[in-house]
Amino acid sequence: MLREITKDLPFEPFLIDHLVDPRGRYQLDLEPQFPFKIKLYSFVPVGDSFPMNWHERLEIFVPLAGKGRFRMGDRVLDFEAGDILVVDNLKLHGLVEFRGPDRRAITITFNSALIYNLGSPMSDFVYLLPFHWQGDLCPVVRSSDPEAASIYHTMEKLLRCYFDKDRGRYAQAGCKAYLLEILFQLSVRFRGAEIAQSEYMKQQERSRQLGQILDYLQQHYARSITVRQASSMVGMSDSRFMRFFKQATGTTFISYLTQVRLAHACELLRSTDLAVGEIAARVGVPDQAYFDRKFRQHLHTSPRSMRAQSPGATGS
Repeated sequence: MLREITKDLPFEPFLIDHLVDPRGRYQLDLEPQFPFKIKLYSFVPVGDSFPMNWHERLEIFVPLAGKGRFRMGDRVLDFEAGDILVVDNLKLHGLVEFRGPDRRAITITFNSALIYNLGSPMSDFVYLLPFHWQGDLCPVVRSSDPEAASIYHTMEKLLRCYFDKDRGRYAQAGCKAYLLEILFQLSVRFRGAEIAQSEYMKQQERSRQLGQILDYLQQHYARSITVRQASSMVGMSDSRFMRFFKQATGTTFISYLTQVRLAHACELLRSTDLAVGEIAARVGVPDQAYFDRKFRQHLHTSPRSMRAQSPGATGS
């Protein structure tokens, strides 16, 4: 059904690397008065490397053709064409792999304020339940699930409305009406995902805290930063912070910090002729042997080999 609706619509290549900043935040500009967008993506023949990202926007991912795996924090979900994924957007997420000769997908993304804010009636909060409290639930409506057909039917109306250029100002009203219907259908599907308004506010605070930590690491990666220091920044115990960070990023705090340091080291290897030992010290790893070992472990090559592949840089 959805493939039939989109067969004559233009799909754009999935190229978002330039929109993902160093801390993994994916910036997609939405209209302030109507923060809602539908994107039709083609993943052929772009490649198989997809950046992990996070954002404040809410997102529904619907593969139309192909199959693969999708990561949300420390959870990896298998998907096939026709599945409907409710994305846990505050965690680092993205495609692990997307297979098949034809790989296409729909993303529906919007700001939560379009649906619910603190001035809204509490009944509107129901629409956001699947996004903010997934717990042990698998946040996927499979194409074989009995609820899928009715959601497809509403998505068909949403797509027609969104891509119909003749509706004028009524298009936004129609899109919101159909979006609310889809969100209600998803909320019924995931009605076990009970969450109080107070928990919703906590989730928003965790989003702010995650951004605060990732910003700090990008700016101060060369410093000695311990789990204790990071946890104190967000007012958590060490053990709670480590669970929070692993769930949000899919990796440990130390491993993430190491990846940030190595990314900056790679840039210095490509753009300068600084000695490897000096680069290691500049990114916060004064022990060169440890730096070399971590470099090989994460990047599967040595610092010198990477530099040799980068014309214009010399050094030892």
